[in-house]
Amino acid sequence: MRSMADRLAGRIVAVVDDDELIRALTARVLTREGATVILAGSLAAFREFADRVPLDCVVMDLLLTNGNGLAEMRRRPGVSCVLCSGYDLARTPLEPGWVVLEKPFAHESLVSAILESFGRERPAPPEPSSQC
Repeated sequence: MRSMADRLAGRIVAVVDDDELIRALTARVLTREGATVILAGSLAAFREFADRVPLDCVVMDLLLTNGNGLAEMRRRPGVSCVLCSGYDLARTPLEPGWVVLEKPFAHESLVSAILESFGRERPAPPEPSSQC
């Protein structure tokens, strides 16, 4: 059985948040849990590595200053994801399968949410309509 300090050992987790402090604190928690952490302060920075790094999970801010984290992750249904927000998540309509976490979050809540996201199936994005 794994100790509490290595529950994410061998996992690669991206943290995408436009708040530098949130990124740093989240990275500290995940590193202590054994994860390899990649940080991105924007969707553009995330996209630079997202398709070439075998990510196990993405901790994604729901609303970034330069884009929508939910829309980005809807395009990546095969990647485990924890959506985070400091706003009222009850007002955001989500399909079944999403793992959400309200900011600020506790260390254990973050790790539990990531572990819960593994194996969660989210719906694939809708096919583009062929109608004009």
